[in-house]
Amino acid sequence: MSLWAVNLVLLSVQITIVVAFGALLIRHTPLRAPGPAHAFWRMVLLLSLLLPLFVFRSQPESGGGGTVVSAVGAATPLPAAIAWDKLLITVVAAGCLLFLLRLAFSLWRIRAFLGRSTPLPSDGIEAEFRVSEDVKGPVTFGWPRPVILVPPSFLVMAPAAQQAIRNHELVHVRRHDWFHMLAEEVVRALYWFHPAVWYVLGRIHVTREQVVDLEAIGLTGDRDSYLNALLSVAGLRREPDYSPAPLFLRRRHLAERVETIVRQPRAAPGWAKAAGIAVLGAAAAVALSVAPLRPPPRPVDRIRVGGNQQAGKLVQRPRPLYPLAAKQARIQGTVRMAVVIGRDGRVKSVEPVAGHPLLTAPAVEAVRQWQYQPTWLNGRPVEVATRVDVNFTLTK
Repeated sequence: MSLWAVNLVLLSVQITIVVAFGALLIRHTPLRAPGPAHAFWRMVLLLSLLLPLFVFRSQPESGGGGTVVSAVGAATPLPAAIAWDKLLITVVAAGCLLFLLRLAFSLWRIRAFLGRSTPLPSDGIEAEFRVSEDVKGPVTFGWPRPVILVPPSFLVMAPAAQQAIRNHELVHVRRHDWFHMLAEEVVRALYWFHPAVWYVLGRIHVTREQVVDLEAIGLTGDRDSYLNALLSVAGLRREPDYSPAPLFLRRRHLAERVETIVRQPRAAPGWAKAAGIAVLGAAAAVALSVAPLRPPPRPVDRIRVGGNQQAGKLVQRPRPLYPLAAKQARIQGTVRMAVVIGRDGRVKSVEPVAGHPLLTAPAVEAVRQWQYQPTWLNGRPVEVATRVDVNFTLTK
């Protein structure tokens, strides 16, 4: 299986571990309050996205000056009926592309809604309110001039309900939630295949709406009118909406939001927040140890090849001159050298290892002029570290 496919599976395991730790913590601590819960789930998502960086930075550096191999050659791959790793990567990439296209289409559709909408009188400068027959509920989007689209039914609501909806959408504008939701939809597109990521994004969305609900109610203090507006919009929505913008209501979040408004949860104590950070750190450590990603292979710059094997690639070999002093002294023997051959086949360096001093200098000088055929590995030329022996023999 290819490195990409293996790491995709391992990363999925890591994310599952981190999300599982987060879900257990939220369930058994006061972090269930909307504000702390929203911040916590965003931390979970960010940590999940950063896991690959932590893994690759923790990989130890390989030692040594090069890769040592006994022979140069390509292994013969085993035949396979189906390349499952390539199929997996293809399916994941195709899904990412489709989700990104869906996001682009949603943005285009909202733009089209805006063109068919009509403005509403507004004394505020934070956002422009417009009526659109294309939306089933309030939708906020845009920058630098945010736009809030409301359905025609908004016009026949009670003034208190209208104000509740206005407050809610304006809180979204002040928090710049449209940018956050766009980023989250990009994450959804990249991790569309992972249910744990969908779960985290769902928790981020519902806790965001709970936070906005409480802030909007705090602007007027009229909780009953706000609940009536929420239930009125819930009765209007009959189809799913995939707009990448904060919606006043997603029906699957209705029960949790109503419970939060009625219950008015207290803020989480400091120890719970500290516990959340500690648990996330522990979750990351467990994930990295249980399913560590595999780092990409380091490029091979130099290989080691036996002298006899490399001798067959010699294309130019000037013979060394026998020193006169060595002849007169009847000195003979072998000079052994450690040689590095460059990617172009030229001798890059020569280091004497053994041999008589009178014979070493001419041997080194001759070997520096040798020319080899370049050595290729995995489709690229590499340097070769080898051993060269030069024999000096006197004739009788």
